[in-house]
Amino acid sequence: MANVQAQEATPAACCQNCGSPLAGRFCHDCGQRHDPHPHSLRHFSLELFEGLSHADSRFWRTIWTLLAKPGQLTLDFFTGRRERYLPPIRLYLIISLVLFALVPLLPSGDVAQFNADVATAVQNADPQTDECVNFDFKDGDAAPAPWLTTFAERLKPACNDIVNNGGRRIGTALQHNLPRMLFVLLPLIALCMSLLYWHPRRYYVEHVLLLVHNHAFVFSALILNALLGLLPYVGGLASGGFLIYGLWYLYASMRRYYGQSRRRTMAKMAAILLSYGLLAIVLLTGTLLITAITL
Repeated sequence: MANVQAQEATPAACCQNCGSPLAGRFCHDCGQRHDPHPHSLRHFSLELFEGLSHADSRFWRTIWTLLAKPGQLTLDFFTGRRERYLPPIRLYLIISLVLFALVPLLPSGDVAQFNADVATAVQNADPQTDECVNFDFKDGDAAPAPWLTTFAERLKPACNDIVNNGGRRIGTALQHNLPRMLFVLLPLIALCMSLLYWHPRRYYVEHVLLLVHNHAFVFSALILNALLGLLPYVGGLASGGFLIYGLWYLYASMRRYYGQSRRRTMAKMAAILLSYGLLAIVLLTGTLLITAITL
């Protein structure tokens, strides 16, 4: 009888994931919590709520520090205080996914309506055609370069989509490509920052991580702005407030992390904003063209 009881107790004394002996609620080898009971819907719901609310307090601590203390997450990361916060890339990805899921709620996110206005204007300009551009060349015209003909042919589906469907397909495809554009833009801006902060010497990854946190803040502000915009008489005030706070946030994050004077920080912030704007225009144009020819 004693042997049977020992055999029944053995599985409960071992981790169900890796089989290591248990000396508490969590496995000391793999970290999994010992929870052998069947999971009902109620149990699963309570566990999910616990995980989102207070069990992993790092999420809420990270969000608060991100919004209220510019540059502090980056400073803490490179001074070794990392365990209290979510990893930077995970934070960036979570906020990015939430933002792009809420794009239709943003005040400027109605891509379909914008493209419909463009299509209406094109049709009014040439109501005899169902295509937005005529790619046919007359016999007397000079023969275009082969690459131009190929490029024009690749643009036809996107052009017709704008006219006939209000640009729904190209708008959706562009929204999917925008996160990829940001992943290209971020290291380029970090390169610009490494040129501005060459003395004292800084590692390139420091600039990248500060930009990751600042982009996560901007995305969080856009999410809050979208939610507040659903309230009457609040959207305009919220947008103006977030714009002012965002400019101060960028300045404060650079000053806190790099520790330079106010004048130098302001000058370098202006240079970064100018570089950001120029690179964003170039990459956005390229993203739009790539989206159009691959539609």
